[in-house]
Amino acid sequence: MLKTYLQGVTGFDVRAHVITNGHTDPLHGVGVSPDIVLLHFEAKRTAELSAWAARPVDGRPILIVVGPGGDGDATRLAIRSGARDFLPEPVGSADLIATLQQVRAELRARATQGLGTIHAFVGASGGAGSSFIAANIAHVLAAHARRHTALIDLDLNFSPTAHHLNLLSQRGLLEALEEHLGIKRVLADLLKTDADDQTFDAKIKVLKETVSHHVEEEESDLFPKVRKLFDKERREALGQEMSAEQAELEEAGNARKQVPGETDQPATI
Repeated sequence: MLKTYLQGVTGFDVRAHVITNGHTDPLHGVGVSPDIVLLHFEAKRTAELSAWAARPVDGRPILIVVGPGGDGDATRLAIRSGARDFLPEPVGSADLIATLQQVRAELRARATQGLGTIHAFVGASGGAGSSFIAANIAHVLAAHARRHTALIDLDLNFSPTAHHLNLLSQRGLLEALEEHLGIKRVLADLLKTDADDQTFDAKIKVLKETVSHHVEEEESDLFPKVRKLFDKERREALGQEMSAEQAELEEAGNARKQVPGETDQPATI
């Protein structure tokens, strides 16, 4: 009858197990341990409850006991067995289903406690828009759903995620370009300042400190990132390109004369 009550109730996979051949362990012969055990016993036949109480606590699913009402000894034994609830007979279908649904809700809450949901956005090629979609979904979850959200972009090249969220990394390519622009402006100012000017030495000092700081951060932060992003062959190719451009500038001569015309905005990426 208990199984009949649960037929058609969504969210439950009900399996009946009859204890036979003198066994008293309710889980004897059960291959997969269930989430909930609904144990029905008859009057004065509590061997199954005793066997359950003898099982290791860690190996016990949640137990709900159905049995004759008014049996104090059976009720106490059910409590010692760690029963979640004791339903005296005759038990109504509504009471049984309500009890099982409450236990199921507790199990689900316990299973998801401390865990989060992972949403993956994958693009077949660059420019497909996966980073754009991921950034917007993360914003909606954090700003509107008020959920703790971590956005992880696995694009190891030039990811646009920070740009989508209007963020600047603590140390990145854009900041480096801004520092290049600042150095060029100091150089442009020096080019039009006479060496006898009382501010010339101060400007040289500022230039030296700025370049030293910039080089130190590039070598300690940016260069290691480049080594991770590009293999040795690609890095050597980049070095050859930079050396070729330097040679062209030196061959053209008076490269410093180009500096004053490059102080309006940073170089483009």
